[in-house]
Amino acid sequence: MRPEDIDAEAVRAALEFCARASRAASEAEVRDALSALSPEELARSRRISSQTPPAKPLGPHALADLARGVRADVAAARELGGYYALRAELSALKTIVTAKAPEPRPARTPAIDRSRHADDDAPEPPSALPSAPPLPRAPLPRETTSGPGEHELLTLFGYHRDPVLVAKALGLSLAALDARVKALHLSRKVAKAVATGMGEPAPRQAPTPGGNAVTVRKKAPGAPASRGPTADELVRAVRAEEAALGLVARKLRITGDELAALFASRGLAAQVEQLRENARVRERARKWPKERLEQLFAKAAYLRDLGVLEEIEADVDRHLRELMRRLSPKAADTAALVAAMARELKLDAARMRKLVDRFGLEPALRSITRG
Repeated sequence: MRPEDIDAEAVRAALEFCARASRAASEAEVRDALSALSPEELARSRRISSQTPPAKPLGPHALADLARGVRADVAAARELGGYYALRAELSALKTIVTAKAPEPRPARTPAIDRSRHADDDAPEPPSALPSAPPLPRAPLPRETTSGPGEHELLTLFGYHRDPVLVAKALGLSLAALDARVKALHLSRKVAKAVATGMGEPAPRQAPTPGGNAVTVRKKAPGAPASRGPTADELVRAVRAEEAALGLVARKLRITGDELAALFASRGLAAQVEQLRENARVRERARKWPKERLEQLFAKAAYLRDLGVLEEIEADVDRHLRELMRRLSPKAADTAALVAAMARELKLDAARMRKLVDRFGLEPALRSITRG
């Protein structure tokens, strides 16, 4: 199934599920994850999306794993540890480093008609052009010989800094990896890549499944290409956006999975999650009614990014219904009760109406005033 074939309702449900599971996601990520499911698994993902998340955090690929039967705690551990993000980054990296230049097309020579009688010993007419000696055949570049090439090896060693992980990423044994490094005479370069975490300079922009590119800091002419934001820059960006990862990803022009991959590659996953948890604690502590209502009116998207919007809405709904029951004995009808609630909450009529509509209070208001 292609990503564009996933119906909009399934995408919407998955986005809301991921937000409730404390993992912001994009529509492209959701479509990519769900497109790998069978029809039965896709139907199961819809049922899961309509339920309370069994663990946190859970992104689109974790939801897909749940639909395949993976335990919720395993999927959450994979999400928190950067497993899905790393898998997406390696997939994109493999696409980049395995791209091969097209082989040169052989020069076309004019066809010579050699069809003549066997006893015809007449000399051939001289060619209009003098015959040129055959061109020497250039050796194939190391990137196109059998096995991983120099650029691929140095990129992976610079990323992983661990030969076991490099061998696993390439599907080779350690002995085969060692033989390949020696065959390409890369021992010194590999040692440098492992020590510094830098392979050969990467392209300035890495194409991504969604068509975006990782923002790369500009350098002076002749300076080595950057590998993206440093750990300190990423942490500052997260703090600047009050731990809203959707805003951080938008600022860097990358997807949520790519941002999670950056956190994982720089060892920041746990620190970022702690910053987000601190933000959740701060938002949960807002006081009723003024701070809580202003939070709901002005910061709904931010609360959704943190994965606490549903929790905050439940708290507001509880307070509104308690207030409705407390004021109902003195209200002559529904309009009077709504007006009394607005005065109590210091809200204008328009905002009060939004609350009534948002939380579906109309039936309860009518029931109370009739009673």
